[in-house]
Amino acid sequence: VNILLNAVEAMPDGGVLTIRTRNPNRSVEVEIADTGSGMSETTRQRCFEPFFSTKGMHRTGIGLSMVYGIIKAHGGTVEVHSRDGTGTVVLMEFPIAVAGAGPPPRDKDVPVPEALRILVIDDDLQTCRLLNHVLGAEGHDAKVAHSGSAGLEAFAADAFDLVITDRAMPDMSGDDVARQIREENDSIPIVMVTGFGDLLQDTGAKPEGVDEIVGKPFTVDEIRDVIARLMAEVRE
Repeated sequence: VNILLNAVEAMPDGGVLTIRTRNPNRSVEVEIADTGSGMSETTRQRCFEPFFSTKGMHRTGIGLSMVYGIIKAHGGTVEVHSRDGTGTVVLMEFPIAVAGAGPPPRDKDVPVPEALRILVIDDDLQTCRLLNHVLGAEGHDAKVAHSGSAGLEAFAADAFDLVITDRAMPDMSGDDVARQIREENDSIPIVMVTGFGDLLQDTGAKPEGVDEIVGKPFTVDEIRDVIARLMAEVRE
């Protein structure tokens, strides 16, 4: 959907959107091409970076980075071919699923947590919908707040077992949210989901009050496993 919406936005005066699928060797290819405005080489090289956007402050720049994460989570690859004024081609390649293979086994040392009441704080609606869907599928009850201040209000008004917060939010940073929640409850697990996750993990610069950091784009398994690990530590 993100790729299709980008293609439509690149053709404000109309154009041709073409979707092709192929089955070469032991893979499946999906190609989405448009006849829109295209990208400069600099933009093409950076289009999957979290928070990179050419569409102004009203856009988060998360869409294509999440596309990249979803494709990688399925063992796939993605290429973008584009030039200014000549349109864009996005080529995705996925391995063919083996019937009956099922998902990889979970770490037996990490117990599956019981149903939890989880507060999700993120100003990006797409990330909120994704987390709400993932947590609901795991049997958890998620409450979503779309800003740092709204998250603090929700935390003060209800009881939660765990908090998931974004870092870069316009009204209040996730660092401040985590710090204030920690002042009210020094034991609740706090997970920070952020496009700066790799940088924070590499430097060890974990914000005060945050127990775990998950980078955007994330996979379902990453969210599931970090929740299970933190709740196991709480029970200990």
